[in-house]
Amino acid sequence: MKLEPVALNLPNFLVIGAGKCGTSSLNHHLSCHPQIFMSPVKEPQYFAFGDQSRALQGPGDDKLISSVPPDIQSYAALFRDVGNEIAIGEASTATIYEPRACKRVQQTLPHAKLIAILRDPAERAFSDYLHKFRTLLEPNHRFEDALKDESWRIKNGWSYRFHYLQRGFYYRQLKPFFETFDRRQIKIVLLEELASNPKKAFADLYSFLGVDRELCRSDYKAHNVTPHLARWPRLTPWLRSSGRLASWPKHWFMLQAIHTFLFVKPKFAMSLRRQLIEHYRTDVEKLQELIERDLTHWLAPGRE
Repeated sequence: MKLEPVALNLPNFLVIGAGKCGTSSLNHHLSCHPQIFMSPVKEPQYFAFGDQSRALQGPGDDKLISSVPPDIQSYAALFRDVGNEIAIGEASTATIYEPRACKRVQQTLPHAKLIAILRDPAERAFSDYLHKFRTLLEPNHRFEDALKDESWRIKNGWSYRFHYLQRGFYYRQLKPFFETFDRRQIKIVLLEELASNPKKAFADLYSFLGVDRELCRSDYKAHNVTPHLARWPRLTPWLRSSGRLASWPKHWFMLQAIHTFLFVKPKFAMSLRRQLIEHYRTDVEKLQELIERDLTHWLAPGRE
């Protein structure tokens, strides 16, 4: 199925999410392909939040909303530099999650191709928490406390970025897209497949988008990962600014010692993982049928 031309230089494919599932890597590597144009602004979130005056109340949410294109003309301006590229796209992780987004995509881009990248939902939730904590948006120092606060946050208007548990119910989020769009327009990517064999995963994506599988020269390295947290989180901005760590002595052992002192490797408590598995079990089982993939490994309690 060929990509359909779209007026106003709007995209003909979207990476719709999910968040903390590898969308940054996906966005970067797709942009390396000469036949693919990716929006210079990652996560414009137009289909989730554009054309609305909804107020969000979470930390940093005012900045989030202020960066969303307010109308279709502003959104189209993101693609004004499109040249001879075949595939034109953008990646916004709220598209899969916000209920209004599916209908808005269908109304604006009915022939667009949609890419959703998914990972173990329990691991996704923990990774999402770590990212918000590292960037000083998450006030709770314990993952379980953030989960306990989630219902209150949703009720009080905190954005999707703090819905750690709810964002992992992929079946619930993807079902409207499968009901609205032709199945041939939807491509599901699992993060574990992308990580274990990125060349094959991207070759499949290039075929899906109708671009030459041989032209990309990306290194396929991961982007925007959150492997460690600072022992003193308020130091994070200072450590990351002006290349301070990079300017320290290059001796490998000394750098390792400094890193060990300043940073801790976060751990996901097995008991909490088991609780999340049970929260997600029914959704995962339904998702398997919807996307026709085996996801039983997501429900294994012994994963670290």
